[in-house]
Amino acid sequence: IIFYSIVHNYHFKLLNYNLFLFQFFNEYHNSTFNFIIENYAAGLRDYDIQVNVLSSKY
Repeated sequence: IIFYSIVHNYHFKLLNYNLFLFQFFNEYHNSTFNFIIENYAAGLRDYDIQVNVLSSKY
């Protein structure tokens, strides 16, 4: 459980860093590309939340 928490926190910080990069390069990329990337990042967040809830039960 401790090991998973470390991995989860690292992945969440990595997501925040990626979202910062997406905002920074927002002007230079195609809006369709941004739409795909944002949906992918949101999907990762949803997956993290699901795994976190799952692990908290055990």
